[in-house]
Amino acid sequence: MARTVDTSSTFENWRQNYNDLANDVGGLANLTTPVKSSVVNSINYIMDQYFFFQDFDYDGSDGATSNTVFSGNDNSGNTLQYSAGRVLVYKNGLLLRSGTDYTATNGTSITLGSSASNSDVIRISSFTGSYQGVGGAGDSGGGGEFLLAGGVLYNKNTGGIVLNGDSSIANNVGIANTIQLEGNTHINGHFNVNAIGSDQKDIRFWDDSNSNYVALRAAGSISSNVAFTLPTADGSTGQFLKTDGSGNFSFATVSATAPDITVTANNSADETVFLTFVDGATGTQGLESDTGLTYNPSSGMLTSTGFTGALTGNASTATTLATNRNFSITGDVTASAVAFNGSGVVTLSATLDDNTVDSAELVDGSIDTSHIADSQVTLAKLASNSVNAAKIVDNSVGAAELNVSGNGPSGYVLKSDGDGTFSWVVASSGPTGPTGPTGPTGPSGSNGSDGDDGSDGATGPTGPTGPSGSAGPTGPTGPSGSNGSNGSTGPDGPTGPTGPTGPTGGFSTNSNGQVNSLGVGVSGSGTAGHIRATNDIVAFYSSDERLKDNIEIIPEALHKVEQLRGVMFDWNDKQEIHEGHDTGIIAQDVQKVLPELIEERQDGYLAVKYEKMIGLLVEAIKELKTELDELKSSKI
Repeated sequence: MARTVDTSSTFENWRQNYNDLANDVGGLANLTTPVKSSVVNSINYIMDQYFFFQDFDYDGSDGATSNTVFSGNDNSGNTLQYSAGRVLVYKNGLLLRSGTDYTATNGTSITLGSSASNSDVIRISSFTGSYQGVGGAGDSGGGGEFLLAGGVLYNKNTGGIVLNGDSSIANNVGIANTIQLEGNTHINGHFNVNAIGSDQKDIRFWDDSNSNYVALRAAGSISSNVAFTLPTADGSTGQFLKTDGSGNFSFATVSATAPDITVTANNSADETVFLTFVDGATGTQGLESDTGLTYNPSSGMLTSTGFTGALTGNASTATTLATNRNFSITGDVTASAVAFNGSGVVTLSATLDDNTVDSAELVDGSIDTSHIADSQVTLAKLASNSVNAAKIVDNSVGAAELNVSGNGPSGYVLKSDGDGTFSWVVASSGPTGPTGPTGPTGPSGSNGSDGDDGSDGATGPTGPTGPSGSAGPTGPTGPSGSNGSNGSTGPDGPTGPTGPTGPTGGFSTNSNGQVNSLGVGVSGSGTAGHIRATNDIVAFYSSDERLKDNIEIIPEALHKVEQLRGVMFDWNDKQEIHEGHDTGIIAQDVQKVLPELIEERQDGYLAVKYEKMIGLLVEAIKELKTELDELKSSKI
């Protein structure tokens, strides 16, 4: 077809030649490329996609790992380089399929899916995707240009990089070997400053001469990510930035008063602390700490070079006084004057004047055994009639306190000499009183059991318990009569006439009786203080609400019962009342939950008030009933 139009051709000739050209070129819609806006753009797209950079030829025997991996120099000495996704691989002229017949990802080597024979020809066509302005794919050479390797664009310039943000071109780097952003910079994303090893990098703000800077730098070790959010507007004059603990900053005004200071106790055993003072009593003050006054909290020692003014308290030592002072005591208690000048210990020797302590200085009952040492009160110390019945508590003076020539021989009794003194004499045989009945009627004896004091008429002491017809009340107790068993006759008291015989079998409601052991419905055990009964023993039997105050429900009764143990055990020989196998509870367990139910006996052992356990058990059962009702309701 014609490619030119001569000057002699007619317009019809030009029209025909144009139509021929249009038919020769074809319509843009017939192009198979994605870009169809113009013929030029379509051609440029094709060139960008399929412009080959270099071919590399290898023999099959050049491959490593059993002729599968091809890299390095080819048969022409060219080093294999490519951009991932921009490579074609042929084997003996046949195009191989990527991902199936071969893999190419690192830009420097190709790995075949199966081994090549030594005689096979492997051709690799590497291309960049553009023919303008880009160095070779994977190229490590060149300078002053951008290079591409493995999808990463990089440069190998020697002075720095200037990125211009507008048409004002700058090509001088202010600081050598840096990336200089010329013009305003806008970042959509995070601006990261990495540390190089242990070297934390800065964001630097230079002065107008670019000679000094102010830098922002992160800490060397950061435990977790943190972002600081600045306020939305400027604060007022004199305000400061404060954080809310979550990285949000805001402006705040400095308080006119100092913040609270938390004071903690310092009880160190070996640290001396210095006390803190202020300059004045009012107004803004500065804190001071002076070395002239220290305090050690472990020893409680306050140390200073001197004190002025009145002091109170104690000190282990005292300095010498400016003027000696005398110590003396006058009055009923006297002591000689002793000089004290602060350099030593003052010892006073004091004495009581005669007759300084008399009944006017003593309150009744104020002197007991804890205030008088053994053998300190003698006849010489007692004035006539100074001790009478009002000064002596019942049963507080016994034979041991009377100092009647010791305890006396066995079988001897005390006899009044008629002048207020007593002496030990042999018990003479007086008339024998009637033998007390055997058994529980013994309260007529000194211990009231089994007629123990059956010789009471002879020995006076059986008289006080005379309801069983034992000794008359007049004579003092004969020592042997007190232990007479089964109503046997003890030695008679020296004076007492035979007492009248008391009624047999117990004591009356008007008598004051004492028994050794008591049996109700059964014989006594013979063990002192033991009561046996064939039925219940009821003491305080009234439970009337009107007799009780501060009534409360026992709390956590079920929990308390859970801490008790129902046990089986054998009685040991540390007691003489019980024997054999038995069951019960442990007093120490009860004491932990309800100490009100525990009583300590005179012998030091604990006892449980079993009848008072009923209230605890009632409340525990009620708590169980509540839990049971809740369980039943939860299953409905």
